[in-house]
Formats: sequence, C-alpha cells, structure tokens
Amino acid sequence: MEQYKKILAAVDGSEASLHALNEAVRLSYWMRGSVRVISVVPPYEGDLRFAGVRDIKALMREPCETVLAKIKKTAEEIGAAVVAVCKEGEPFEKITEFAQTEGCDLIITGVEEKHPLYRILTGGVTGRIIRSGTRDVLVIPHETYIDWNRILVSTDCSQEGRRAAVRAIGIAKAYGGELLILPVSGNRSAETTKKSEEYYREIETLSSGIPHKFFSIAGNAALAITELAAEQKAGLIVLGPFTKKSSFDIFSKRTSETVIYSSPCPVLVVKY
Repeated sequence: MEQYKKILAAVDGSEASLHALNEAVRLSYWMRGSVRVISVVPPYEGDLRFAGVRDIKALMREPCETVLAKIKKTAEEIGAAVVAVCKEGEPFEKITEFAQTEGCDLIITGVEEKHPLYRILTGGVTGRIIRSGTRDVLVIPHETYIDWNRILVSTDCSQEGRRAAVRAIGIAKAYGGELLILPVSGNRSAETTKKSEEYYREIETLSSGIPHKFFSIAGNAALAITELAAEQKAGLIVLGPFTKKSSFDIFSKRTSETVIYSSPCPVLVVKY
C-alpha cells in the first residue's frame, strides 16, 4: 500500500461520496500522502439557442462549485492536503483522465444505496471508471470504513488474479492483517488443475509469516464472496479488474459489479 501517495476522491455531492472523501483523507494520513478531489458536471445537452448560455453554464456548475467549496473548507479545518477541482463532461472520462494527468495512484469512490441490479443495468459511473481506467479503485459503501485487519482476496491463476493476491498479501504484511484467501477455478482439465495447484502453493509461500486461511467456493461467485466477507467480518475485499474472460467468471463485469454494489465492506479493484 506504500505506493498510494496520490489519492483521487471522486465526489458528486451525495452522502456516499462525501463519506468516501473522509475515508480518502484518513487513508492519506496513513500513507503520508495527499488527496485530490474531483467533481464533474455532466455536459449540457439542451438547445442553447433558447436560453442565455452563460446563465446555464453558471447554473450547471453551481452545485459542483458549492460541493468543492465545502470540501476545501473541511480540508482546511482538519489540516488535510487536498486539491479540489471541478470539471465538465462525462464523469467517468474526466475522472480517469484527471487521475492519469495528475499521476494519482488510487481512485476512491462511494456507492449509493441502490439495488445492485439497478447499477448493473444502468452501467454506473464507478463500474465505468474501473473498466476504462488504469488506476486501482477503492469503492467504499456508505457507512463502511477502511479496515486492514481482515482482508478477503478472491483469486484465480490468471494474471489479474495473481496481481490481486500479491496486492492483498502486501497490504496484510504492511498492516499486520489477517488474509482470507478464496481460490476459484472453473476449468477442471488436468492441465488447468495442475496449474492452479502450483499457483496456490505459490500464494501459500508468499503468505508465509502472516495469518492466513484458505476457503472454498460453491455456487454463485459474487454471492459466495459477499457472504464470506460478512461471515468473516472482513474489512476489505480485493479483486482483479473486469475482464472478458476468466476461469470462473470471477473478474467479469457481472460478478465484479455485483460484489462492489452489495459488499458489506470496501472493495479494492487492483488494476496494475
């Protein structure tokens, strides 16, 4: 986790996003880093011929500017190193673009209290940030808090799965947390089984020196992950990024977004 020196908090004014900002500031203290905040105004798609353009622009930016003014005031009161900006455009595009331009290591977003199916069908901003961006994304459900004591990582022997496992192991070692390892595998061929066994022996070796447990998965992957996280009182779930193919659909858009929008704790999606 030592590489998360520049954190970008995406804020839309909702309670969930403001809560995520507070957690971003708290994380920056731990990392001795800094927080940048972005709020994005969607582009105006109406006919500007029938209204004063300047007035409409100002009206559209007002909520964004109001949110950022409150953010800056709060940051000054707590002595946080925060840089806040307001952009206009497609939210996920501007957020990922700003993270890239500013050299941010991590994007933090909140999750509104809406049914997971709603988010999946509408293609939520958070999901689009994860799919299109190159930075790790920490998704913080409303009223949950960053906690490294018990870390659940769901992994397979793909490159994405290994990257997630290595990151989770690094966090557990850095903060003295316990690692909960949930291996998944869909293809049961002899070759794949052998490869998986070798991979999990590697994970066992890498986890040496920290408390860790292995669990098995059955049935729906997303449900198994969230239920295990709740049962074990995990403080963080670590996943790989969304991909078109994986051995058990564990990093598919459907599975990953279901986990993100129904998780009982923050979810870290490892991108690099």
